[in-house]
Amino acid sequence: MKSEPKEEGRGHPARTLVAIKGNKYGLTVTLYPGDPSEVVAELAERLERTATFLRGAQVTLTAEGDWLNAITLERVISTFGLDQITLRQLESADPALQASAQAMGISVNVRTPASASA
Repeated sequence: MKSEPKEEGRGHPARTLVAIKGNKYGLTVTLYPGDPSEVVAELAERLERTATFLRGAQVTLTAEGDWLNAITLERVISTFGLDQITLRQLESADPALQASAQAMGISVNVRTPASASA
């Protein structure tokens, strides 16, 4: 049975499905396992809040776990496109997702299960 995220102060969920972080290479968007519709909705909301800052950015997408599939990846890419964000690279340990991304012309960084959990 799937439990709903508990609310913490100011209406923020206790568990986030999306993390956006800067690093020396640019921006990394990490998607955590969850209902694909909820993940895409949270991503869209986070991008909307930071649209001015992120507009035109090139990002690396990291997918934690093996829940993300080609259909959801296409929805994520479309969501990025609404804010003129370009998916530069996908990092994933899932071979099926890697193949889907490569078929879409996306650069893939293969993560081993050990590096995926680090």
